[in-house]
Amino acid sequence: EISRLRCRTCETDNVSSNNTQPIVMMKNSLIFRNRSNAFKAGLVLLAYFFYFWGIVSLIPVTSPLITSLCNGDIGEASFYIGVITACGSLTTIFSVPILGAISDVHGRRPILLLSLIGQATDLLGLILAYQFQSLWILFITKTISGLGSGFASICFAAIADLSSNENRAKYFGMTGISMGAAFLVGPMGSIFLGQISLSLPLAVGLIVVAINFIFIFVAVPESLMEPGEMVQWKKALPILSLRMLNRSPLTIYYTVIFLLIWLGEDSLIDIFAIYFIYRFGWEVQQLGMFMLLVGLVYVLSQGVVLRIFVRCIGDRKSLMVSLLINAISFLLFPHVTQMWLIFAGMSFRLISLISAPLLQGIISRHFPPSQQGELNGVLGAVKMFANLVMPLMATNLFSFFISPKAPSIIPGIVFYVASFIFFVATLIAAFAFWRYPDEPVSYMPLTKMDADGVELLESEELEVSNENPTM
Repeated sequence: EISRLRCRTCETDNVSSNNTQPIVMMKNSLIFRNRSNAFKAGLVLLAYFFYFWGIVSLIPVTSPLITSLCNGDIGEASFYIGVITACGSLTTIFSVPILGAISDVHGRRPILLLSLIGQATDLLGLILAYQFQSLWILFITKTISGLGSGFASICFAAIADLSSNENRAKYFGMTGISMGAAFLVGPMGSIFLGQISLSLPLAVGLIVVAINFIFIFVAVPESLMEPGEMVQWKKALPILSLRMLNRSPLTIYYTVIFLLIWLGEDSLIDIFAIYFIYRFGWEVQQLGMFMLLVGLVYVLSQGVVLRIFVRCIGDRKSLMVSLLINAISFLLFPHVTQMWLIFAGMSFRLISLISAPLLQGIISRHFPPSQQGELNGVLGAVKMFANLVMPLMATNLFSFFISPKAPSIIPGIVFYVASFIFFVATLIAAFAFWRYPDEPVSYMPLTKMDADGVELLESEELEVSNENPTM
């Protein structure tokens, strides 16, 4: 019986590969098809760099632009920043799992190209809002752009396709290097062109998105070599897609920690610029210089610190240390009163920034290669849920605690909230590691018992259930 099942599995694999290989090849790049996986991963990382270059082009400009549309009222601008961000996050929560599931069948490249159209819509909306002095344009374009916001998640899926369990965390960390390099290059437009017009850095970002579209179409090969047979639409729904993270108690703990990490980070992403404008009177040029520093810290953190920590103390201890440093640094940040201390305090971020890519690499080891696109789509939806909730809460908290209605003026209230979130994440991680001391170093199929008490692997269980649906 076992031999018969193995033969059927081999025949099915051969038929499936013969049917799907031409489809994958039709969607492949014009060049660089037959290179090593390391080379292909490098191309994906380069596309990731261009993607974040486009994002960084709008970060230093968005808060000053919306503040100008609110006639200089920082409290009102803070409120609208949160609401506009939430509009994009709401549509992204639904789109990212669907795009991830589609990419597991039809490949990563088409979804990457589609996502760039969404990014271009976002940049174009900011330009039009500035030219026509209308906030409503931002609401519309941000909502539309959220439908195609799967670029980062699909990049992670492509890197998972091209890496092994042993080096996947390292490659995920290299996405941080690409992001950091974009933060080093992208703010240049804000520093120099922002003095002329706020729309010029956004125009540069739009050009970068167009270059990235051409680059992916021409040069980035398809990484999915074993596409699924059909899209599982039920699994792509946001609520139902979360079921895949219920693989084991340990993956549930990891998912909660992953959510808390992004709740803490997203509470600050949309508030830091408006906070610096309020606290220190920064303008576009100072914000651009700060983004340059953030880029340098990202490169050092993901390229150097992550590798050193994982090599010396392992994945789990590295995660614990980074979570704890996040909690401590955010607790101290509101007490900084001089600008030079801000730049000095960024040294803490060298360690704290490794938590998200490190945990994503750990989670990926619990799932087979055929589910990496779906997994990263689901994790992207979890991240977008944090991006939906926290900007609304953070911007409203900031707006309230700098207003006369507040019992006490506390502009750094959001940093205290972020610190508390990371303390909770640290405690959950400590309990999970104590409760489950063994961590798999590579993917292992789960085992279950059939009706006769025989232990079956996941693949065998699927074939038996297909053969006898009533089981």
